[in-house]
Amino acid sequence: IIFVFLRDFRSTIIPSVAIPVSIVGAFAILYLFGYSVNILTMLALVLVIGIVVDDAIVVLEAIYRHVEEGMPPMKAAFKAMEEISFAVIAITISLVAVFAPLAFQKSTTGRLFIEFAVAVCGAVMISAFVALTLSPAMAARILKPLEGVKHGPLFNFFERGFDWIADTYGNGLKWALRHRVVMLLVTLGTLVVMVLAYRGLEQDFLPQ
Repeated sequence: IIFVFLRDFRSTIIPSVAIPVSIVGAFAILYLFGYSVNILTMLALVLVIGIVVDDAIVVLEAIYRHVEEGMPPMKAAFKAMEEISFAVIAITISLVAVFAPLAFQKSTTGRLFIEFAVAVCGAVMISAFVALTLSPAMAARILKPLEGVKHGPLFNFFERGFDWIADTYGNGLKWALRHRVVMLLVTLGTLVVMVLAYRGLEQDFLPQ
């Protein structure tokens, strides 16, 4: 997927390394807490893989954008990290704040999901650390300047498609910003529907 969007084989190496490093770090945290590898911890790690990839892709895309603008990879890495470091940290704190309370519940459900919460929080924090350190370091060394690089017809075909998607999104965003009241009403309506749908669902400890 990364290769399709960036059309650069070197770029695929960075997330490919970030995933196993983050998962190994999560296993290390489970070991330190004395937890085992079970169905809940494995479920947590499967869930976290998408988050791990997301952190690496956000960093990689920011660096690659500056490289496309003609900046050397090393300088592009420093510039990109100045721009997105806070965003990566904020996302990590938000995710930990969502899952961490599960580890402190005293109920039966809470005790069941303690290992799940620890696995998710550990993997998310390791992923952020990798995204802020290893990923930009690899990008600075692996990526090559794009000056004078000629792209083939397949690259140009995908580029036109991505440009169309970006333009469509930009036009939709401009419309939403011009009609803020409408978007606010749609958001409130969505929240009301969500609450009603939640109340209409059966609530059980385990699926029947």
